[in-house]
Amino acid sequence: MEKRENSKTLFWNQIKSPIGNIFFVWKKEGVLLVGFIEGDYSEKLSDFIKDNFRIIRSTSPLESQLKEYFEGVRKEFGLKLIMNGTPYQEKVWKELLKVPYGETISYGELAKRVGNPKGARSIGMAAYLNRIGIIIPCHRVIRSSGDIGGYASGVSKKRWLLEHEGAFE
Repeated sequence: MEKRENSKTLFWNQIKSPIGNIFFVWKKEGVLLVGFIEGDYSEKLSDFIKDNFRIIRSTSPLESQLKEYFEGVRKEFGLKLIMNGTPYQEKVWKELLKVPYGETISYGELAKRVGNPKGARSIGMAAYLNRIGIIIPCHRVIRSSGDIGGYASGVSKKRWLLEHEGAFE
């Protein structure tokens, strides 16, 4: 007998990208997690497991949208997102969604846009804590000097994503 889906059911899958495996988790209400992962992803799932979620491997429109992004066909994602952060972090992430494909924004400029002109460091922390990478494009935030700055998944991945989008042409 098949178990019914409920609010405690999560789905997951992964794809191979040109710069590493990408792991993603969603529920019927929207995407919860997208990130690069090496090896065992049980650590990424541990927060969900401890909250007694039932986790099922499945397919999702996210899979094809990510593949299209890496093929250079998709520039925007059409998915509902579930942002689990503080009100400030969610404000930063929503503002990041407005940064177009192929463009960048400085930490300082993003801080001004969210009403915290001296908050460049807090922008960096919010970007670091973003659990929906690529779709919420924290890779598009760079230093005002033009240096790419840090990235939770590594600077080489951030550089690749920005070059892939044509941000440095």
